[in-house]
Amino acid sequence: MQLQPHRRDKNSCFGKALSAPEVVDLRKVVRFTLGTIRGIVDPDSYINPEQPQSSIPPAKINTSLSMPFDKLPEDVQNQILPMLGLQPSEKLKHEYAVNAVGKMSQAADHASNLLSAAEQPDAGQ
Repeated sequence: MQLQPHRRDKNSCFGKALSAPEVVDLRKVVRFTLGTIRGIVDPDSYINPEQPQSSIPPAKINTSLSMPFDKLPEDVQNQILPMLGLQPSEKLKHEYAVNAVGKMSQAADHASNLLSAAEQPDAGQ
């Protein structure tokens, strides 16, 4: 129910509370008015309880990347996914493990090549 002031009540406390709620507290005016009515012992029982003040909602943050996600290194992908509230899938974890084994194998080959002689001696000489 929305309360509307009557024209003759324009200058009354009730009318001012409706027209300027930032100046006059409407709850107190209604409580006072109910208290003046004969037969009403507890005016607060007629007034709805106050609703708690809503807090300011958290700010919404938007971030966008304009590069292919799969081209990023695996460690960067693993850092970004939890920030977005996501966990890497089992398929991604498996791909990371396979790629890591391949890179380790390649590193071992390079190390072996560095340790071997630069030129093999010719068997015919």
